[in-house]
Amino acid sequence: MRKIILAGVCLQANSSTFTSAMQECEALCKACDLEVLGTITQQSKSMDPHTAFRTGKLETLKAMCEELGADGIIFYNPLKIQVSERISAYCGVNVIDRTALILDIFSKRARSRQAKLQTEVARLQYDLPRVLHADNDNERSRGGAVTNRGAGEMRSSIIAARYQKKINDLKEELRKIEVRRYQDERRRQKTLLKRVALVGYTNAGKSSLMNAILS
Repeated sequence: MRKIILAGVCLQANSSTFTSAMQECEALCKACDLEVLGTITQQSKSMDPHTAFRTGKLETLKAMCEELGADGIIFYNPLKIQVSERISAYCGVNVIDRTALILDIFSKRARSRQAKLQTEVARLQYDLPRVLHADNDNERSRGGAVTNRGAGEMRSSIIAARYQKKINDLKEELRKIEVRRYQDERRRQKTLLKRVALVGYTNAGKSSLMNAILS
């Protein structure tokens, strides 16, 4: 996605902070190098359980995507997998929510192995309940017999176990990294060498200054 429409449902419970929250979400889009072509909102007591927006507003959203040439939609509100897929199928563009956007920003900006692992753990923890909800909803829509429901529960358990194993493996790798960092710090503290840190904004000239000092 490069050009997006920012969308959100203003629920009565959070109407006082909705405007500032949408502005924050727009800033996140720009931080991810996304061009916000337009914003569309709907005030409602609740989100439509199938498409987030009610029918009329969903049609307007589709028209905006076509007229402005958007290739994606980002919702401020959390979306279930099935909901984002329905909106995507109707509007013909990719759809994600604010949490997925934040995880994408973290993923792109992660440089160290530790940061990349932490981002991956967060993404798996975000995806797991969504995948399980989607699987359970698909099973209910099929309306299978008791034996089929049992098979569906077993499949969900297998999915959850695979995700949890991956999460645990990544957390164990993170733990080892933290142990190594602690040991390295202890060794540095025992030396008599002075330590200096260079701090500054991006493109402030930190690398040039360091190279000049060392040359």
